Amino acid sequence: MSKVVSLKPAAAIPARRSANDWRHLVEAYQRSGEHRQAFCARHGVSVNTLSWWQWRLRQTGAGAGRSNPTKRAPLFVEVEPPGVTPAPVDTPTDWDVELDLGAGMTLRLRRPSC
Repeated sequence: MSKVVSLKPAAAIPARRSANDWRHLVEAYQRSGEHRQAFCARHGVSVNTLSWWQWRLRQTGAGAGRSNPTKRAPLFVEVEPPGVTPAPVDTPTDWDVELDLGAGMTLRLRRPSC
């Protein structure tokens, strides 16, 4: 006796898209005004994958055109209230750092004695 085995056809493997292809697809989705699920079903893409690419392109700045990394805002900017002159660096103080944590809590870090 021979056994008959029927094989189901393999699921279609989605085409690989480049980052540029995804950028165009995300832009098309944003212009479409469609619900994400409807847009993804029409274009044969996963809702989660489209969401990830939206996030990824926002992180790299590619969603709004190519950004120049040399023109990005600095990560840290020292801000001082108007009219306040900072104390000179070599002036000894009781506290090196004082941080108001709210709810009446303050964190103070003392300068180590030499």
